[in-house]
Amino acid sequence: NAPAESVLVCPRHALNDGADYMGRGLAPSAEGLHRVVDGYADAGHTLLIYGVRSGVLTFNYRSKLPGEYFGEGYSDEALREHAGLRRMRDLLKATFERGLDPFGEVVARARARGVRILAQIRPMNFNPSKTDLDRVVNGRFYYEHPEYRIPGHFNWDYGRPQVRQYFLDAIQEILDRYDVDGLDIDFT
Repeated sequence: NAPAESVLVCPRHALNDGADYMGRGLAPSAEGLHRVVDGYADAGHTLLIYGVRSGVLTFNYRSKLPGEYFGEGYSDEALREHAGLRRMRDLLKATFERGLDPFGEVVARARARGVRILAQIRPMNFNPSKTDLDRVVNGRFYYEHPEYRIPGHFNWDYGRPQVRQYFLDAIQEILDRYDVDGLDIDFT
């Protein structure tokens, strides 16, 4: 028998990409975000991994770094054929205009329910084609700085000090702003 302190206990965890409510067309509210966390807590989850950043785009919080939240700055015309993405953009915009900090609400509720929380970022999550839709998904900052990408490839070049610093700053911003237990950095 191994001593109790040497036994690894794996928490029951859940992964939420952070955009699920928007994809269903639900306007984020504090109560709605609390219900999301409550559902995980009531199901016995003790760890929630919650998506907040994909490439240079943010979901669920307003960053002070260059980049934008999903769909920011894109007209209805640019999103004419993508009603779901337009709806997500509009929901995020309305949420921020109301002063709601969606990730802050999720973190506070997780704390209140005793659920540990990790902020998930996906620094290599870019779409390789050059359609208008990809410009929305990848964000303007991505296209304004082709020199930050691997030559002939669509991913960021982490050999460049500016790229490393950008994501270190993004990580620091999250850690300074939110009472998270850690980060899940998904490079896939």
